[in-house]
Amino acid sequence: MIKWQNVSSKLFSSAGRRALVLGVLTGIFAGTTFIPFPPWAVFFIYVPLLISFFEETSLRRHFMAGWWAQFTLTLIGFHWIAFTAKEFGQMPWPVAILVLLSFAGLMHLHIPVAMAVAGWLRTKLRLSPATGLITILMCFILAERFWPMIFKFHFGYTFLWAKLPIYHWADVIGFTGLSGLIFLGNGLFYLMWRDRKNLRQVSILAFIFILIFGGLNYTGSFRGQNLPVPDTSVQFLAVQANIGNLERIYAEKGRGYQNEITQRYIKETETGLSKFPTAQVVVWPESAFPDFLDAPYLDNPRQIAIRDMIRKFNLPFIIGSFSKEKSLGEIDRAIFNALFSFDAQGAMLQGYRKSQLLAFGEYLPFSETFPILNKLVPFVSSFGRGPGAQVVPLPVNGQNYRFGPQICYEGLEPAFSRTLANLGSQVMINVTNDSWFGHTFEPSQHLYMTLARGVENRLPLLRVTNTGITTAILANGTVLQKSPIDEVWSGVYDISFSSNPKPTFYARFGDWDQWIYLAILLIVIFQGVWNVRTRQR
Repeated sequence: MIKWQNVSSKLFSSAGRRALVLGVLTGIFAGTTFIPFPPWAVFFIYVPLLISFFEETSLRRHFMAGWWAQFTLTLIGFHWIAFTAKEFGQMPWPVAILVLLSFAGLMHLHIPVAMAVAGWLRTKLRLSPATGLITILMCFILAERFWPMIFKFHFGYTFLWAKLPIYHWADVIGFTGLSGLIFLGNGLFYLMWRDRKNLRQVSILAFIFILIFGGLNYTGSFRGQNLPVPDTSVQFLAVQANIGNLERIYAEKGRGYQNEITQRYIKETETGLSKFPTAQVVVWPESAFPDFLDAPYLDNPRQIAIRDMIRKFNLPFIIGSFSKEKSLGEIDRAIFNALFSFDAQGAMLQGYRKSQLLAFGEYLPFSETFPILNKLVPFVSSFGRGPGAQVVPLPVNGQNYRFGPQICYEGLEPAFSRTLANLGSQVMINVTNDSWFGHTFEPSQHLYMTLARGVENRLPLLRVTNTGITTAILANGTVLQKSPIDEVWSGVYDISFSSNPKPTFYARFGDWDQWIYLAILLIVIFQGVWNVRTRQR
């Protein structure tokens, strides 16, 4: 009781309340700056936390200010977790809200950890205000890079959302690199606030910011307008059948609706091809066909209906479905979230099994090491993990093309898409089902976080979904028509691309800039240790 009273008195003291308020203010700035909001506060999101950092010496208050910031931004930007818990987990609203609160309490702990680590270094090494600022900025950047997160969240994506030309630099430093620049910009804005009474100093800092940010946008625009001209194109028909969640659950569990779902996709494909007869390839989204499409299953009635449909339309198809090994004597075989390509004669060309799985949605963390966990928590899906990124052949009108498949969550992982680019992919195709998220922020967030992979690798990316948002982005960053959400829809995308694309600097070297930030932090630490030892002599 005494310990709690001590913690409570420190937390709600004048200094504790100020740390709380500054943390919440950062959370509000962050939550209302990320997609689908405009990036209005992107360069001063962290200024309140920086103010708290330099006002305080208590590591507890450093951590609590950061914790309140991450808790608030998660409640605002990730409120859809509650909706997903209700839809996917079939939880009542009170329980779903508790899930959201738990998620918000733990999701972005890299922010308070960075605050506490930087605060400890500043105190221990007796850092000056200048080196203290460098330290906290480096800790923020590196924590964001290396901290394990289910959803790789940062503010670099907001530049693409807002169509600010600076995003064209992502093919050099990635969108994670753009997020690093945002932190540095926040450092400049903190200095402007700190020196707000010195008009000359503020004017110099503002000029530096305008010069750098304006220059990056100007040169970014130039880069976007001077990319290699594509030399070929393919017209893709994207089919969005808008299958409800309950139907999908029953279909996945083998309780019916498989035939109904299949027929609805076939019907919308017929509708789409009647409206867009020039389409050359048809794409169905993630798990659109609620059954297996591996070779041993192709003689089953539903699979025969799919192959007959393909032969009828005489077009290549890319179909999201499930995959499973069929082996005599083995009943329990892993089921994979998969994608299959077929030629115009209905012959299956190649299958791809998803390898980057969504924690708690497609597997239970640590269950691969401790399988007993799957029995203890049976309501969590347990999908098999594919071998990794691969390029799949796509024959169109006698030409052989190569596309890089992504299934849903895989589009959020930059390294996965870089591998597709380095393997020689000409077009990336992402199949997704966002039906679990409803009309929340998630569909727009997920969309632009996926489209970003096209800019980083300068490859067009087609994203086909079950309920929306279906769209495509070209290598130059142009976003094509977006489908409505929660509507049956089909549309054609004329995707132009290079027949022999070269991997971008970012595709080849990845997040190279993080080693520069790490080196800067290490130099500060070594210099601080040296200074401390020198003073003690």
